[in-house]
Amino acid sequence: MNSNDSDPPYPVLWDWQQALTLSLRLQPAARLLLLIFFSALLVSLLPLRLFDPSWYLTIADRLTANAPIAITAGCFSVFSLVLSPLRDEQHYVRTLRFQRFYYFFAAVYLALLPLELLATSLFIIQVNSEKKEQLLSLQQQHQQITSQIESADSINALNALAPPRFAPPIGSTLSQQRASMLQSLNGNLLQTRRQLNVQHDQRVLSLSLNGLRIALIGLATGIFFRWLAKPSEQLLDAIIPSFLDD
Repeated sequence: MNSNDSDPPYPVLWDWQQALTLSLRLQPAARLLLLIFFSALLVSLLPLRLFDPSWYLTIADRLTANAPIAITAGCFSVFSLVLSPLRDEQHYVRTLRFQRFYYFFAAVYLALLPLELLATSLFIIQVNSEKKEQLLSLQQQHQQITSQIESADSINALNALAPPRFAPPIGSTLSQQRASMLQSLNGNLLQTRRQLNVQHDQRVLSLSLNGLRIALIGLATGIFFRWLAKPSEQLLDAIIPSFLDD
């Protein structure tokens, strides 16, 4: 007698009762993960700041950061459906509810692309506006101090207006010290402008790269949920052993 005749017709993993037990355990695990996902999302939504671009960036960042949780919950849900040996009306109702729910997830993550593009663009415009205001304020302060230096009529008055770390030439006259102070003031202005420009460029670059990262993650996650919500019959036939339908 062939030894293979005594082997079970299928792996122990696919025992009817074990498959049902695993299916029932995966359901609450998926619900728990979804509860964690939506709780974290709710925290990022509050308080509502509909007219603040950074609010939308925070939501998009939270959605992408928690994408692994949503993906794991989706996989648990589909595994629960696939492993369940029951093929009654309740099973098909669950399958339909699952498909609708993860269609919604797919729409949310695919919507991150236009949302992130719009929010990032508005935030960059806001950053540019802040830079212009800072430069304007800096220029006004520079003109005011320059006017005070030019109108100072004594060395003591000039010393009171001296910029930080300014050391006047020893034995310099009032006019020489005034010229030296104006030169130092102009140098400080140029240095501050360069720093503002560098900070602005770094901020815009960081926003752009973060927006690209979120858009790519949102696209990939949305496509995954779109595929997960409507698996092909060939895929299900390949996953589910025929004995489960007996």
